[in-house]
Amino acid sequence: MKAKISYPRKNSLAGRTLARLIFGEILNHRHADFISGSYRLAAHIWYLESKHNWSIFRYEQPEPTPDPIGRSAVFVCYMLTEEVIEWAGDEGQKWASDVLNLESKRIAEREAATSQSAEIKSGLLHSLVYQNNTRLPPFIGGGD
Repeated sequence: MKAKISYPRKNSLAGRTLARLIFGEILNHRHADFISGSYRLAAHIWYLESKHNWSIFRYEQPEPTPDPIGRSAVFVCYMLTEEVIEWAGDEGQKWASDVLNLESKRIAEREAATSQSAEIKSGLLHSLVYQNNTRLPPFIGGGD
């Protein structure tokens, strides 16, 4: 293990990845895509190792795919060993907790903004329809 580690920005995907690893999660590309919408897990791992000196353990694991013929794919799984997690200590746990709290806050803010925006748009559309006493034509996709 390298002696001089550092932490990425707390609001970065690399930071969110490291926080989950510090809390003992095992990540693969499917999991990372599900939790962050990013399929670039290997890039974040490389960044954590090369720029911040984290020692990240990896292994391959086959998993079934949704392919109807029953094909499976091999995914690389990434994790921190217990030794590395213990070495990060309370500082690492606090940092990881801060990252995930920030993530939760940003998710809640986005959901509130999105649902409020949808309610406003819905209310505006509703009032326009009844104000003009007309029925709007169906939307048929497309640009301007």
